[in-house]
Amino acid sequence: MQCEETPWAIWYAEGNIQFFKEPTESELIIAYYSNVHKIEVTEVKRVESGNAVCEACSVCPTSYYFSAKVKNPDVFKMTKEKWVKV
Repeated sequence: MQCEETPWAIWYAEGNIQFFKEPTESELIIAYYSNVHKIEVTEVKRVESGNAVCEACSVCPTSYYFSAKVKNPDVFKMTKEKWVKV
């Protein structure tokens, strides 16, 4: 989602949830999918892809992506949210 704010960052910025301390991106992703989409995400990892990054937002990918573990019934919901099953 280069050059776009992630849905969890927008949700957090809107003040729809508060944490005692600044959450990690993984904690935020887990909270977002749990509260907004009722999806239990059990593990989130940021994976460095090794791709080169440039400032042409519509052309260049980011240098990382996230992987997440969910239960089988939630896989369809996650693919609707533009996640890819691997």
